[in-house]
Amino acid sequence: MNESLTLYKLIGLYMLKNSSSPLTNAQITEFVLEKEYTDYFTLQQAIGELIDSELIRVEESKSGTFYHLTAQGEETLSYFKDKISEGIIEDMNDYIKSNSLAIINNASIIADYYKAADLGYDVSLRIRERNRIIFDLSLNVDTKSEAEQVCKNFKAKNEEIYEYVIKRLMC
Repeated sequence: MNESLTLYKLIGLYMLKNSSSPLTNAQITEFVLEKEYTDYFTLQQAIGELIDSELIRVEESKSGTFYHLTAQGEETLSYFKDKISEGIIEDMNDYIKSNSLAIINNASIIADYYKAADLGYDVSLRIRERNRIIFDLSLNVDTKSEAEQVCKNFKAKNEEIYEYVIKRLMC
């Protein structure tokens, strides 16, 4: 079991290293379960151990839980990458390539809201490009439903909003 758990950890590290954006738990899980490498609970144990050993870093938001590879995780992968078979590496590369647009969109457009300390809800809207924030807008709305609607609209219309703001500010 220990060697298998090590392999699942290496799969997670490899996917994070070779993806252009952070991955969600759901994306890693989808790949592993689709390929039937292991079951859900064993994979979650492996991911938990990667987090505990600080080989991956967690970023939580209402958009999902995103995993980032740490420098220590990258170093660990470089030592043990040869423990991953060529077939599994090919499967991971194919998954990342065929899902790259969804991966980028999921990690690049961030829309969250939180109950404000005083009144209403604080909404945070961000666009990330290659792990760099290129757009960051915070605002306060009165109700939770308004916050949810703002987040939903930003997810759907982020390019239009970004373009509008840039044009207005450049005039």
